[in-house]
Amino acid sequence: MGKLRVLSPRGDDEKEWLRQDAVSVEVARALFLEHQRNGFAAFAKVNGGHELIKSFDPDAEEILIVGPLAG
Repeated sequence: MGKLRVLSPRGDDEKEWLRQDAVSVEVARALFLEHQRNGFAAFAKVNGGHELIKSFDPDAEEILIVGPLAG
């Protein structure tokens, strides 16, 4: 099972998917793409750390979505 976590000032939103369930994968992918279009960055959990990703990976254990930083 994978988990997509969207970090925001309102708190974290989570969406889980099962790799063998095409519908749950597509729901998570659509959420990923929606945030990506809005300038959010995505990081996949890899070997205890996180790595920037540009496309949805249904095999990822966890994906963190982080909003754009103002500066």
